[in-house]
Amino acid sequence: IKAYLQCSKLRAAYLLAVKLDLVKAAPFVQDVMRAAESSGDSVMHDICRQWLSEHQDRSSRQRQSNN
Repeated sequence: IKAYLQCSKLRAAYLLAVKLDLVKAAPFVQDVMRAAESSGDSVMHDICRQWLSEHQDRSSRQRQSNN
């Protein structure tokens, strides 16, 4: 995922990130969203923002149950 981010392959990085376990995926999706914002890719930014808003609650609940 980090390699895709380094070469600005944001869509590929996003698609790999969302296949991960939810707790691991969220930080990568945030990284993709930041990269999209920096590069001016509003479509990818919006996709990441939407995914995060839909999964953020589940991610925090899952983290709490793992502790």
